[in-house]
Amino acid sequence: MKIFEISRTISGANYSNLSAKATIDETEDFLTAFLRLDTALKNSLEAIEAEEVRQYEENIKRDNEKRRALAGMESSVDIPF
Repeated sequence: MKIFEISRTISGANYSNLSAKATIDETEDFLTAFLRLDTALKNSLEAIEAEEVRQYEENIKRDNEKRRALAGMESSVDIPF
């Protein structure tokens, strides 16, 4: 029985050399194996993008909270002249 290893590697703006590997034997259909591999990469990319969106939204929320806190401090501070 022969065993093969197939792999795919992709790069993009927010990830570098993202790769996935699959080991298959000679009885398995290569097309199905490549489709599984592509699905694994697609799922990884979706997870990366979802995390980036979550971090972006969290940063916006934190920045808005800081702005509100600073705005509240500015209105409550009396500076005598």
